[in-house]
Amino acid sequence: TTGVQKDMFDSNSAAPNAFCLPASSELLLGRDNMSVFQDSQGRPSRKYGITWAEPASRLLYLAPYILGVLPKVVEVKLLDTQATVQSLSLRASLVAASPDS
Repeated sequence: TTGVQKDMFDSNSAAPNAFCLPASSELLLGRDNMSVFQDSQGRPSRKYGITWAEPASRLLYLAPYILGVLPKVVEVKLLDTQATVQSLSLRASLVAASPDS
């Protein structure tokens, strides 16, 4: 690393979320309804990012899928193509939790 700080997102939007892809040196960084793949140097590592219907509050990787927990749905996408496979509707009373929450 160079030790130089690099802004990944402008400071005027909502706080980003980050997800480390297992068995990979890539990060999936999300802001608003877009998640982009970054390498360890902060450079884009894939040509295309993932666009969600709404901002994702959580991400889960279950090969070959990436799941985004959105305010009203869970979107299931293929990680390699970013194609939406399924959208699962959430009721207002349902809360998604993980052991490390």
